[in-house]
Amino acid sequence: MRERLNCLIANETGQSEERVTADSDGNFRMDATQAQEYSLVARSLRTRSKSIEPMQSSISDRDGTS
Repeated sequence: MRERLNCLIANETGQSEERVTADSDGNFRMDATQAQEYSLVARSLRTRSKSIEPMQSSISDRDGTS
């Protein structure tokens, strides 16, 4: 199962299977920028507040606390 998952990740990210296997062993961690460079994510959000701000205002509109 692990070999299949590593193969899928390698195919999707363009990394070698050897690198994916080595990186998935142990406690390999990466930040958002590293994940983007590795091609695990397409882009990362800079700030969280911008993405949740409209949702918070719509919630307060519903409960009458705006």
